[in-house]
Amino acid sequence: MKRVFGDTFYWIALLNPWNNWHKFALNYAQNHPEIPIITTDGVIDEILAYAASKGSLMRQKELAMCLQMRR
Repeated sequence: MKRVFGDTFYWIALLNPWNNWHKFALNYAQNHPEIPIITTDGVIDEILAYAASKGSLMRQKELAMCLQMRR
């Protein structure tokens, strides 16, 4: 089975609608739902650190994303 590694760049682009790469990341996620995206605990730590500095709304979005990633 094909898998793709999602690094910090991808997850932040997916999370932040103001990111220059947001549309690309969202397009990939929507058009390839059958391909699992794997990541590491270190990447999740980096995403959480990013969200922590961006306010409560971003922290809430990041929490929801992390819960989704665990499923």
